[in-house]
Amino acid sequence: MQVLNSCPCGAIDKAINVKGSNMGSQGKKRGAKSSTASQMLSYRDCCQLLHEGQPAHSAEALMRSRYTAYALGLRDYLIHSWHPDYCPATLTLPIETKWRQLIINSQREQGDEGEVSFTAIYSQHDRWYRLEEASRFKKYHQHWKYTDGDAQWLEWQPGQNQPCPCGSGKKFKRCCK
Repeated sequence: MQVLNSCPCGAIDKAINVKGSNMGSQGKKRGAKSSTASQMLSYRDCCQLLHEGQPAHSAEALMRSRYTAYALGLRDYLIHSWHPDYCPATLTLPIETKWRQLIINSQREQGDEGEVSFTAIYSQHDRWYRLEEASRFKKYHQHWKYTDGDAQWLEWQPGQNQPCPCGSGKKFKRCCK
């Protein structure tokens, strides 16, 4: 298995901003942090926990873990995280798709139902696309599961001076163009 420095979902460890706290945003105990700036969670401290069987604590956490599963090609996890009443009979993950960035636009939970609106940037065959979706989730045996969503698949062209969606910190024109 590949070692990832930061989780593909882009989750930020907000708990390190709390003075004296050593709890991560996934509720996992961690070592003391001296920095006051937020930093991205590692895959090990974020989505890998869910990929290995820990239940998601929220619809958003499940959404992030599913995005990461798409990015890493974890087909079995995607099927496992789908509500059984909505899961497709087959699921094919195109190997040429490179998921580059996840942006959570909004999220809400009410009782056993939730919705997460997001934008995902990806590339395929040297072209760029944007998936905009409002995903719906339901609890099934007290665990969040994906049901379905309203999606728009759009072609996308990043601006030359925009930050590259791959997360390198470089401008798009000097990176993944």
